[in-house]
Amino acid sequence: MMKSKKRILVTIGLIVTLFLGLSAIIFPLTSCNGQLLDRILANKIVFHGQVLDLDGNPVPNAKITYSGFSAAHYENAWTGGGPPDKIKHADENGRFEIRETGGSLYVKCTHPEYYGSESSAQKFGYGLQVGNEPAWDSQNPAIFRLRKKGIREPLYFSCGRMINKGNAWTALRNGERIVIDLARGRRREADTSIYISYQCEKDKDQERNYDWEYTLRIPGGGFIEKQENFDFIAPEDGYQEEIKIGYLKDDESWNYFKRCFYFVKFPNGLYGIFEISAESRKRGVFLFQALVNPNPASRNLEYEYEKQINKNQGGDSYWRI
Repeated sequence: MMKSKKRILVTIGLIVTLFLGLSAIIFPLTSCNGQLLDRILANKIVFHGQVLDLDGNPVPNAKITYSGFSAAHYENAWTGGGPPDKIKHADENGRFEIRETGGSLYVKCTHPEYYGSESSAQKFGYGLQVGNEPAWDSQNPAIFRLRKKGIREPLYFSCGRMINKGNAWTALRNGERIVIDLARGRRREADTSIYISYQCEKDKDQERNYDWEYTLRIPGGGFIEKQENFDFIAPEDGYQEEIKIGYLKDDESWNYFKRCFYFVKFPNGLYGIFEISAESRKRGVFLFQALVNPNPASRNLEYEYEKQINKNQGGDSYWRI
């Protein structure tokens, strides 16, 4: 009995000793980390950048939106507050300077005559440098690149909201077919119409996971898959009159949500862009939007909201770009 009590006392003693030893290590580390964090958040940032187009030419007067993560924003960062954005503009050579405080700096560059690119928004870390980070000074500015917009012609726009009384999703029953005039955004047959039908094979015991397929047709015209986001000139020929978009329940490569982009050609010689989106386990419902150039002499489909022909017919603006 005495030996058991001694073992218990020895065990308790070891636990207390271990706890005190760990406390002596952990609490100073916590204090040191807190001091390090304070130093990082109070770091003085002097940042130089330059905005160029994809050919290396300066973009004058580009809008610079930036924010620094400093001590003033640390407390509310995890509640969704975060640092507020600040705005300035680049000079005639696309250059700008930012003076900020904090452990990181987020910079985004925009211009109404340019598209963004992979480098048009960047985040830079400060306070934990290991000695080989660029200084981003006036002799070595961080480079932000924008893509110059081309000629934007007046275009028709249509989407699901225009034919479904405000609802973006278009729903079809098994075996159903609809006709959509992509220029006017109505369910009707016209020279700019697309025919969409829906088929599915659903087992009795399957709630949501089953094979389905959409068939898209433009008689006398057709489809070509659009490969590049900034490719706005529709091919002149090579269109396929009918295409199919489907989901196989055993196809592991099919993601939950799928978007397909096509150049389209109509029998009256007009060109457009058609986009369709569907979820793998939704029953015959899809999203769509389309652009149509009413000029038979042009294959240009670069979009600008201010030049949208039918802005007052419901629906929003084209949201791809």
